[in-house]
Amino acid sequence: MKFRVLGFPEVSTGERPARLGAGRPRLLLLMLLAAANRTVTDDRLTDGLWPDGPPPSARKNLQSYVLRLRRALDDPGRIARDAAGYRLTAAPAELDALRFEELVAAARAAADLHRRDALLSEALGLWRGAAYAGHADSAPLRDEALRLDELRLTVVEEHAETCLALGRHEALVPELSAFVRSQPLRERPAAQLMLALYHCGRRAEALEVYRETRARLADELGLDPSPTLHDAHRAVLSDAPTPTAPSARNHPPPRNAAPPRASPPPRNAAPPREAARASGSTPGRGSAPPRDSAWAEVSPWRGPRSPVGEVIGRDRECAELARLVRTRRLVTLTGPGGVGKTTVALRVAAREAPADGVVVLALAHLSRDDDVFAELAALLDVTGHGEAARRGVEERLRGGARLLVLDNCEHLAEPCARLAARLLPACPGLRILATGRRPLGVPGEVVRPLVPLPVPAADEVTDAVRLFARRAR
Repeated sequence: MKFRVLGFPEVSTGERPARLGAGRPRLLLLMLLAAANRTVTDDRLTDGLWPDGPPPSARKNLQSYVLRLRRALDDPGRIARDAAGYRLTAAPAELDALRFEELVAAARAAADLHRRDALLSEALGLWRGAAYAGHADSAPLRDEALRLDELRLTVVEEHAETCLALGRHEALVPELSAFVRSQPLRERPAAQLMLALYHCGRRAEALEVYRETRARLADELGLDPSPTLHDAHRAVLSDAPTPTAPSARNHPPPRNAAPPRASPPPRNAAPPREAARASGSTPGRGSAPPRDSAWAEVSPWRGPRSPVGEVIGRDRECAELARLVRTRRLVTLTGPGGVGKTTVALRVAAREAPADGVVVLALAHLSRDDDVFAELAALLDVTGHGEAARRGVEERLRGGARLLVLDNCEHLAEPCARLAARLLPACPGLRILATGRRPLGVPGEVVRPLVPLPVPAADEVTDAVRLFARRAR
């Protein structure tokens, strides 16, 4: 059995593709694959399959869809039922997303550069396009697609760093040039391209990369170059760039590929990203570095990012939300499913990123039984359990100014409210931006509704039409 989600989703049994059909059965399979080896509750599945509200027959329909999938997969035990919901079991050799993370973890642990290069090359070779292509806008899959896509970009950068250390400068130049064009606000690959060009004897072009990136950061984000980019520029100017071996970073373990244990690693534990400086939050830009030394060693953006660089038709809402985030400590963006709450919130978070960073806790994949505080602790690399983990989260967030985004809170409103009520008094520099279909109900909360874009008249080209056209591409 082969499941491929790193591109347009494909499922094959043996040598033939599985006949899954379209519509809700296919979406159900993708939801189970996004949480492979973890139980997805009935409530979570029905909410994802019927975002506007499940019909009275939803549970019966869900059982029917599962039966159809089991027949299509020709493996009745592949999708198991337990007391809370359904679980699809897959090994890394069967699911490309799990294999990708397995290879990346092995590469990060490899001391030999050639071995690391081979593992990262194999991992990147699994990709055929964006994760869950054609389905990533679906709310149940959005967070996982964003997580995988961001991880791929980070791995591309890690592979480039390894190739620099191996002296493969000429081969790197065209690859990094294309990558920088596709990700113009990521500073780490721009710095890598500068070093590769320099070592190919193309110093003037290396300096031009710096000038273009600096201008773009200033024009689009109002930011100065990060220390990484600045150091590369200074090294090229002084004729002293020396590619170094890839540095050790604090990476989380890969997602569990075996049947779940009592406390499986949460999906939010995204890898550190130096390129998060493109979001507008970089240590050392007009502020003191974070007081927590462990935090200072990693990127100041943790969690999913917005999949789009432009938010169509939401300039006024973004500006108003940004003003609220600057002046109030708890803001909740509410609205119906699919209206764009996550996109707007992440865009504002990037614009208003405090000096010490942004933490995005994606909640859509969690069930009502999951521990929100434990997810946040894992995202922040806080060890321990229960009250010890909660105190660790407080300690981690207490120093400096940070923004915590709680995305998709509607099914976890009460635990999110308790989390906010505990963290805000304990962490004076913390602000919280939440999204959901309803407010959290915490004292001091400011609620900002987000309504759908207006329906255009016949032959009228409005923001709603432009947004539809972009999603259709």
